[in-house]
Amino acid sequence: DGFQCKVRGDDVYKTEDVNNNGDIELNGNGITGAIPDAPFTGRVLNLADNALTGPIPAGLGDSPYLAVLWLSDNDFAGNFPTTFGNFPGRFDRLYAERAGLTGSLPTELFRFTRILDLHLSENELAGEIPKEINQILYRERKTPLLSLKLANNKFTGFEDGAWTDPANTRTPDLAYLD
Repeated sequence: DGFQCKVRGDDVYKTEDVNNNGDIELNGNGITGAIPDAPFTGRVLNLADNALTGPIPAGLGDSPYLAVLWLSDNDFAGNFPTTFGNFPGRFDRLYAERAGLTGSLPTELFRFTRILDLHLSENELAGEIPKEINQILYRERKTPLLSLKLANNKFTGFEDGAWTDPANTRTPDLAYLD
């Protein structure tokens, strides 16, 4: 019916669910407990749809090859650690919808150079969305932001013109930001 997450960081990478790339797909396994506070050495870490609790560990932010992180549908406490701004340039997808997150939206999440999907809907995040969001919305790059989901949080500060690109050519659709 699920199992307790009682592994050290090094042991996480020796599970049967690790594929040839070092990816771990443990979604929907009823895992309880906290994520080990250690860097992850694979490219994809999918811990969605479990019953994980506690803070999101700072050690994840020091994961050298992490590109995709799934944390949705868990019961974490708190917010993302500031180390999440340390991800290497290849980090491009973060899914943490319905993850029990609280606090303000950390500016560190907008340091990613290649972010394609950023899904943080249905948490208890509050306050103003940092202006640094423009760094992922409007920068010139080969790979544009594909999906930004921030709905059903408690954000403020959506006055007209708050988010515009430097050339003033487009404004994001805020219709789904509650």
